[in-house]
Amino acid sequence: MTEILCKTIIDGVMPSVRASIAIKMLDSGIKQTEISRRLGLTQPAISQYKHGLRGEMLNNGGKNTTMQSYINQLFRDVVDKGLDINTKTCEICKISTESSLISANNGAFLRLCEISKRK
Repeated sequence: MTEILCKTIIDGVMPSVRASIAIKMLDSGIKQTEISRRLGLTQPAISQYKHGLRGEMLNNGGKNTTMQSYINQLFRDVVDKGLDINTKTCEICKISTESSLISANNGAFLRLCEISKRK
C-alpha cells in the first residue's frame, strides 16, 4: 500500500528535528519556557526531549552529517531570526530523502507536493 511521505515526515522526522534543536537550545543556556515558546511546544514537551522520552532520532539521523548540518543551520535560524521550523517541513522532507535518512525511492511513498502538480 502506498503511503503519504508527508505523514512519515510529520510524525517521525519533525519531532526528531524539534528534539535536536531543543537540546541545542538547552545546551546554549536557553530556558525551557523560552524554547517552548520559540518552537511552539509545551514546556513539558521540552522536558521530555531533554530526558530522551520524546523525539527520538530516526535510525541513522544522529549520524547523518547532511541532516546534522541542516539542523545546526535551523538551530541558528531559530535562535537568531525567530524561524518557525514548521515552515521548513517540505525542505526537511527533501533533505531527509536526499540524504537517505528516509528512503522514498521504492515507490511506497507519495508526496503531497507531487500529487498537487498532477492536477
